[in-house]
Amino acid sequence: MGKKVAFYIIIGVALSLVLLPIVWLVLTSFKTKADIFAVPPQWLPSKIVLKNYTEQFTEGPVFRVFINSVVIAVVTVVSVIIIATPAAYIFARYRFRGELPILILILVMRMIPVISIVIPLFIVFSRLGLLDTCVALIIIQIACKIPLAIWILKGFFSTIPKEIEECAMLDGCSLGGVLTRIILPLAKPGIAASAVIAFIYTWNDLLITLAISATVASRTLPVQLTQFVMEFRVVWERMCALGVIMLIPAVVFVFLAEKGLLKGLLLGSIKE
Repeated sequence: MGKKVAFYIIIGVALSLVLLPIVWLVLTSFKTKADIFAVPPQWLPSKIVLKNYTEQFTEGPVFRVFINSVVIAVVTVVSVIIIATPAAYIFARYRFRGELPILILILVMRMIPVISIVIPLFIVFSRLGLLDTCVALIIIQIACKIPLAIWILKGFFSTIPKEIEECAMLDGCSLGGVLTRIILPLAKPGIAASAVIAFIYTWNDLLITLAISATVASRTLPVQLTQFVMEFRVVWERMCALGVIMLIPAVVFVFLAEKGLLKGLLLGSIKE
């Protein structure tokens, strides 16, 4: 009984550490300035204020910035999955000279801190004339997310028995048919996990966009959040409102990917 109580206490503390900042963010987005700076701090707003949200779209470029973030994140996720899936399948199924060094190189590429390559990236895209464009950000995000996606998908492909593919080919199924009808459905958990990680990292990225973006033409939501940190004050109410706006698409995407993840797990466990 004591172990069970301790378990629930630990779970409760962990959930509190995760959820309380989010709850505070949402509640603060509806507060007035007086409520935000009230002493002692108050959880619930004395008056629900919606202008913190409406002003985002009437007095600022938030809509354009939001579209930039969606386009960059979606194109990055789709491209990463399209490129990483066949690459991971090859690493999982075939053996060739230099396989291990290439895998290690891919892993090392993922381990390099982004901040250490920001200046070279700036110089390269400046000479290409792609500074302050969504194209440049998409290229960088794809390059940064592919290595991790390959390693994740390789692990999932390695768990799928080769006998399934061999039986399908003996029944007359081509290699393309095996991949699309058998392997990819069984690898849905890995694809979903890779998509979620690529989306979250791209959606929340700040450093790369700060280095490449100069105007609203390519600005994303994380950079837009920094616009509320001014020289002598911080516009907390509007920052929190934009934080909530930024949180919603991420939650929706993760929820949709989770459904695909569960579907893939169930599909992989059914035998006919």
